[in-house]
Amino acid sequence: VHGPGTFFGARSLAEEVHNTTATALLKSAVVRVSKSAVHTLVRTDPTFARQFAMHMMRRAARLEEDQIDRAILP
Repeated sequence: VHGPGTFFGARSLAEEVHNTTATALLKSAVVRVSKSAVHTLVRTDPTFARQFAMHMMRRAARLEEDQIDRAILP
């Protein structure tokens, strides 16, 4: 579940084809940003680049924790 001001779909920035579905539980606004626009922002906007990098690191840590939990728990 994502909250206000968050983003999703970062896997789509890789070269792989990635399709997914998102469903809003509340009234929401979604903005689609092209891959090239994100790449430009990462290169030219230090604040965005830092926030994006932090998001990706937190996401990787959560995924790693989830994998460990699945491996340990019956």
